[in-house]
Amino acid sequence: IALIVSAIPEGIPIDTTIAFAHGILRLSKHHVEIKKLAAVEKLGSTNVIFTDKTGTLTQNRLEVTTTCIPYHTSDIKWHEDDKSVSYHPHSAIEAGQRNLTKLFHVATLFNNASFTDNDISVGDSIEVALLKLGEYHKSGFLEKISKTFLRIYEQPFDSDTKITGTNHEVEGKKFVAVKVAVEEVLKNSTLILKDEILVPFIDADKKKWLDQNYELAKKGMRALVFAYKDHTHTFKNIISDLTFAGLIFFLDFPREEVP
Repeated sequence: IALIVSAIPEGIPIDTTIAFAHGILRLSKHHVEIKKLAAVEKLGSTNVIFTDKTGTLTQNRLEVTTTCIPYHTSDIKWHEDDKSVSYHPHSAIEAGQRNLTKLFHVATLFNNASFTDNDISVGDSIEVALLKLGEYHKSGFLEKISKTFLRIYEQPFDSDTKITGTNHEVEGKKFVAVKVAVEEVLKNSTLILKDEILVPFIDADKKKWLDQNYELAKKGMRALVFAYKDHTHTFKNIISDLTFAGLIFFLDFPREEVP
């Protein structure tokens, strides 16, 4: 090729165009679309591509896939025909019913999403997914929660503590719902429900939760951790002495056209 180019310099543009066109043909067999010929050279020498997957490679529609309550983990199967969910294994949910109820209380109380009369979701995709889970978990669950727990105040997100929460009153008593970073909530949680009894949340158990979060995160899942403060007499220092409720994992499924 070098000999031909040196003999006929005028052929360089044609040779380059043909080479790039051949590269486009090869890349198209791997479902790659090229808009500019010059991009072929760079793509051809690229080994790793970093891209924003949300809404690009995925549907930008988060769905709850797994719930992790103390000592029980269940995968969720959605039933759109009757707007319900089932848990697998179901025995885990039966054993931790109080834990699950507390987890859903916190997940739906600290939530600013909503559904219109036409069942159109409005709000952040994560909060919409949590709201849908609460409604599908038990018919009328959301309505009962909104009437029972009166929201008093929403604690703005603090970049130092990485925690945010909402304050509520229920039957004359105060209830605090907290969510956000896994490490921060675990660090500030002192109690955990075990077999329907509140027990100290020791460091060894916290490490197990961190490990579980890491393992599921490796599968592409996104996690939110939830904690609460029940029957408290004040809304001060809401991030201290929390009771750990559990983790909820989300998955943003890839688009159908993504190989």
